[in-house]
Amino acid sequence: MLVEQSHILVPPVRLPERDVLAESARRSPLFDRAVRLAGLLGTGRPVDATGILADEPLREAAAALGLRGSGYDDEAVAAWDFGLALGVIAIRDDEDGRPTAVPGDVLGTLDGLAADEVLTLWRAGLDAVIGEAEFDDLLTGSDDPYADDPFADDPCAEEAAGPAPEWDLAGERAYLDAILRTLYLVAVLESWQPAAGGAPEPLPLPVLAAVLLTPDDPADHPGGTHGTGGFDGTDESGGARGTDDLRGVEDADLVAEVAALADRLAALAPTGLLEYTPPARPLDLPFDGPLEDADPGEAAYGTVRLTALGLLVVRDRSLATGVAAPTLGDLRDAPATALLDVLPGYPPAAADAEADVWLAAREPAAAVAELLTVGVVGAAGATSAVRAVGAVSAEGAVSAVSAERAEGVTSGRVTPACLAVLNRLGGAAIPALRAAGAVPALRPFAEAALADPALAEAALADPALTGPARRAAGPAQRDGVPGSVAPAVQHATGTARP
Repeated sequence: MLVEQSHILVPPVRLPERDVLAESARRSPLFDRAVRLAGLLGTGRPVDATGILADEPLREAAAALGLRGSGYDDEAVAAWDFGLALGVIAIRDDEDGRPTAVPGDVLGTLDGLAADEVLTLWRAGLDAVIGEAEFDDLLTGSDDPYADDPFADDPCAEEAAGPAPEWDLAGERAYLDAILRTLYLVAVLESWQPAAGGAPEPLPLPVLAAVLLTPDDPADHPGGTHGTGGFDGTDESGGARGTDDLRGVEDADLVAEVAALADRLAALAPTGLLEYTPPARPLDLPFDGPLEDADPGEAAYGTVRLTALGLLVVRDRSLATGVAAPTLGDLRDAPATALLDVLPGYPPAAADAEADVWLAAREPAAAVAELLTVGVVGAAGATSAVRAVGAVSAEGAVSAVSAERAEGVTSGRVTPACLAVLNRLGGAAIPALRAAGAVPALRPFAEAALADPALAEAALADPALTGPARRAAGPAQRDGVPGSVAPAVQHATGTARP
């Protein structure tokens, strides 16, 4: 049965095969650097008190990998930490009890790992980076004002300095989740737009910042520091959120938000989670008017979009918290009622693709029978009659329904979603629909599905008519081109989008 949608649903995401994702994980900068760094350790290299290569060995390793410098915030240290999380680098005591870095056991098994095992390893490294990013950004600024303070434990000094800053780990995680959720929804929604060709454009950082600063309910806008509003994909009317919703963002907040985003995205980009272009110049706005018209060089302030690995991660994180994040094909084995419930809320291309996957998993006769079983409303006594259409022949269907005819079957209608999915079958649906037309109780529905106005009129005028007199194609099926699910459904339910 059709459920009208007051909001656009999150459409299904299209993900590559697991082997492709695993190869992307292997090629991600930190994964690749970590593996190469592990290969340079030989029989072991000394580490300092923090568990990182000593300065000189680290400098040599960075040079060998073509990385920058040897400071604790450079790419070499990031690759080192990633390698520890992967297990390709291990810290063990040497014969003298000194901590030494050696290749981890995982390093020798990498080539033989299955795709899911590679992805699990990569996720371990990603989780370490995310945890580090959350911890580093807990304070205002990048440095802990109490670090390396010789008087930090002095009660008098503590009283003079005032209370230590509060660390809001939950708030930082919520902020990171809001960033990733917003990027996910933008990517998935745009991927189904015809102009996108399945690949959304990178999102300018000022736009992402403004969306994060604009909560779903403007009355909840706290102002000031970065927010966790995010993008829910819709406005109250079910349409996509536009720039009118973002005009209340203060310029100072926008500048601060872009700076906060730049720090976090720069840390996450080498993991392969996202594609990030840092700002080429400082954000010295104000914007005047809608954001997309503000500056033709807006991309110079930085852009970002999720990779396929990023889409996978955000989807998994969403599902783990009970948030819907469907994948194309999730409904392949679902009952027709589940399919017909969600299609009206999908963009047209997504609705068509989901319907096609569902139909491809069934024989046409079985698909027609199942669709009509749940897609006919207001027709008492028709359920088993429709199931009979899936029998071996039209004669079998008519025979199976004879016993029910005495109980009476009232008139009903086929829902727009059902008709639209049947149209996706094209000519393959005709034999099963004609079999349904041989059953008086189902004749009007079969004729509606065949989309022959003249024949539907004849069926209403002549109760003795036993079925369609000729093969007919619906308006969306003329010239042999299957119609689209969503426009027909959205027109009938009033959820059409311009």
